[in-house]
Amino acid sequence: MNLEEKIALHRRMADGYRDAYLQQGVKDGATYDGWKFATDAIYSSPYFTGDDVINLGEISGGADASLILTAMADSAIREAKAYSVTFPDWKLVDYATWAAENGYVARVRWEGHTRAGVKMGFYSTTFIETNDAGEIRHWQTFVNDEEYGPFLEVAIGKRGPFKGHLEYMELVDKLLKDNGLA
Repeated sequence: MNLEEKIALHRRMADGYRDAYLQQGVKDGATYDGWKFATDAIYSSPYFTGDDVINLGEISGGADASLILTAMADSAIREAKAYSVTFPDWKLVDYATWAAENGYVARVRWEGHTRAGVKMGFYSTTFIETNDAGEIRHWQTFVNDEEYGPFLEVAIGKRGPFKGHLEYMELVDKLLKDNGLA
């Protein structure tokens, strides 16, 4: 891919992420257009995984890139469903993205109202780095605990930061099970 093709791909990836959440479609299975993972893809987040850097091929059951995409989509679906239990209108409300030759950065504002009408929201920042084939090789997420912590306490019963890659998703899965959604 030449430079223009790489930047166009990264814009499409960013737009695919935005569009899936903007319509609240992720909880119903919508995926992100243009996203493909390298077999050696990794994920890290000081908030969601602590010091752990997660080998996505390893946790998705193998180094097959399609399994990584399926596992990441499943995690996103579960998270969106869990947040929607308390925040039925939870969605992306503002989105800024910057595409580059090696990936993109996005700053997202998420908001929703509890069933009692209380509005809560937070920002997240995502960094996506791709390889020469346009496959995601490194994905990072950052959030601010001042806003996200109180949101999570209401949404799933506990705020982070979390340790390792299992703690957060175990809380999400418990909430889904407790509400008959798992």
